[in-house]
Amino acid sequence: MEPIASYVLLDVETTGLQGSHYGRTKITEICLVGVIKNHFKFQKKSEINSCSVSEIPRVVNKLTMCFQPEKYLSPKSEENSGLHNELLEELKPFNSEFCDMLNNFVNSLPKPVCLLAHNGIKHDFPLLLAHTKILGKPLPDDVLCADTLPAFKELRENNYYSWETLGDITSSSNEPTVSEIIDLTEEGDIAEKKDQNEPKTPKRITQSHCPSLKEKNSTGNFEPTTPEKASVKKNLNELTETPNKLKSVYHRLYKENIPKEHTAEGDTEAMLKCIAKFGEQFHIWVQENYIHLNEIQRCW
Repeated sequence: MEPIASYVLLDVETTGLQGSHYGRTKITEICLVGVIKNHFKFQKKSEINSCSVSEIPRVVNKLTMCFQPEKYLSPKSEENSGLHNELLEELKPFNSEFCDMLNNFVNSLPKPVCLLAHNGIKHDFPLLLAHTKILGKPLPDDVLCADTLPAFKELRENNYYSWETLGDITSSSNEPTVSEIIDLTEEGDIAEKKDQNEPKTPKRITQSHCPSLKEKNSTGNFEPTTPEKASVKKNLNELTETPNKLKSVYHRLYKENIPKEHTAEGDTEAMLKCIAKFGEQFHIWVQENYIHLNEIQRCW
């Protein structure tokens, strides 16, 4: 495979976490940042490793869009992203017109093109594939992808960085915390089933009209009412804080919080700055670890 020529950094905001919010998770905001790899100019030695760091490229193409998701957002998603159904009500949904725009954006860059996203393998890439393939307009087969989460993790471990975090730096990220999983599990019980042909967002039903999260079984113990909730509950104890979350990585490199965190634009800009800081090692990692986007299974 010839060397990667361009990156498209990707981040999406959604109606809720996959698997813990009733129905299909929908994209509410997307940001794509296109850069040419050779525009990262290596210029000096880094203070965090022995390799050269680079400046952020001068030429940065950007596409940011918000969508009417045709279902209500979870309270946690509203809190994190600042988006809510009233703000999105007059917008168009993720449709074939945007798919054309997306394909044109990717095709405008020198090939091969590689999509980059933090926790992209589990989150951003499957969601993007689901939205585009169901409309019959997927991205070209030659598009590559790589996940910056394992990239940053491996670069950190190989260089023996000290990644001590301060305060609550690891408590917010692209990955769900225990409290977020619990909140969204409870929200799943108050979600209203949405007919996909309905043009407008349904009104949220109240807690009093919905079944409780748990019901007693024959032994008198409380258990989740569905296998999905049981699976979510089972995984609660497996979640741990990690220095590989985007917020933690950014804070370690720049000694500040991400500006405009939990917006698609803010998170892609943070990724771009982290890539520049890691320098040439990051580009080597991506070239050795990319896969084709169509190898990933869509989430629905």
